[in-house]
Amino acid sequence: MRSPRFAVLFLMALAGFLPAAAGAQVANASGPSSGDYCETFIETGAQKCFTTLGEAKTFEQEAALKPLLTVFRDIGYKGGYHNFVSAYGRETCTSDLDPREASERDLHQLTWSNGGDLFHSISSFVILAGSGCRVTLYSQIGFGSGAFDRFYGSCDDLRVCALIDDWNDRAESLGVS
Repeated sequence: MRSPRFAVLFLMALAGFLPAAAGAQVANASGPSSGDYCETFIETGAQKCFTTLGEAKTFEQEAALKPLLTVFRDIGYKGGYHNFVSAYGRETCTSDLDPREASERDLHQLTWSNGGDLFHSISSFVILAGSGCRVTLYSQIGFGSGAFDRFYGSCDDLRVCALIDDWNDRAESLGVS
C-alpha cells in the first residue's frame, strides 16, 4: 500500500514567508492538534498543528523533506504559497515509479498559506533544483483530457513561461513527476 500523499501548508502571519524545508511523516500526523502553523496531508485532510513557528520548523527538520514544488499565488514567487512534497519521502522524481509523485487532482482541495484555494490561482512556481521533476498543469479537475502543459523548470510568471498558452490563474489540477 502506498504512503498517503501530503503537502505542507503553513498558516503564517507573515505573508510571503517560505519555509526552508517542508514535510511531515505520516506517523506523526495523528491525533488532534491546534495552533497557527499546520501540516496538512492532501489525501486525508489530516492536520498536525503547532503553536509556534519554532515547533513547526523543528518538526520539518526532523522529517527532513524538501518540497519538490512550491506554487505561488502571485507572479514573481510572491503572495500565498503551497508546498508539494513526495508521496514517498524522496527529493527526486522518478516517473517510472509514480507518474504523479506529488500531485493534486482538484486544486479546490488545497489552501494557500494566506487563505483561499489554489483553483485557478497559481501564477508562479519553483521546482526543487536537481530533483529532475517536471510539472504538468491541467485545465480540468482530475488530470482531465482538456488542455495541459509541462514545465521542466521554475517559472516566475505563468503568463509567459508556456510556449503556447497563458497558464496564469488557469490550472485546475497538477501533477509532479
